[in-house]
Amino acid sequence: MRSHAVRKKITNDKNRVIIHTHATNLIALTYVEDLDYRSFSKRLWQMSTECLVVFPEGVGVLPWMVAGTNEIGDATANLMTKHRLVL
Repeated sequence: MRSHAVRKKITNDKNRVIIHTHATNLIALTYVEDLDYRSFSKRLWQMSTECLVVFPEGVGVLPWMVAGTNEIGDATANLMTKHRLVL
């Protein structure tokens, strides 16, 4: 809900949907790609050029955190101020 509120606010209600998914290929990529936003974003853009259109600002990448905690919710919402996609 924090991420939803952030995206609505910074886009003047233009971004109104948050999708949470466990995309198998994306998860697999986390095991072989550096987990910094520049290299991860570049790799996705190279793999599928449509990604550059969908998230031109790149992918926000969090360090490993325990799922379901307030800390990961806060950290995700913080990155959602700069990125449409956070991993």
